[in-house]
Amino acid sequence: MAIRAFGDLFNQVDDLPFGSGISVPASGAYGPFSTCRAIYLGQGGDLEIKLNDQQDKFLTFSGLARGQIVRLGATEIGPQSTASKIILLY
Repeated sequence: MAIRAFGDLFNQVDDLPFGSGISVPASGAYGPFSTCRAIYLGQGGDLEIKLNDQQDKFLTFSGLARGQIVRLGATEIGPQSTASKIILLY
């Protein structure tokens, strides 16, 4: 998947700096939102998300550590998420 950044298109795996971010108000459900490049977890826990190419169901990543950047193209955070202080990175 290509991402538009800094006036050009780059692959999702390219090592680019993040150009913007959105703070998620609280733990639990949030979205849908434009596909992010990564998710920063201020407080760890379980992260339930819908991926860009799999919109029919949520996937759960369990026991994630705080301060971690998870590089996933997500479009929605599910209601079973326990991680908080989340920032969507673009």
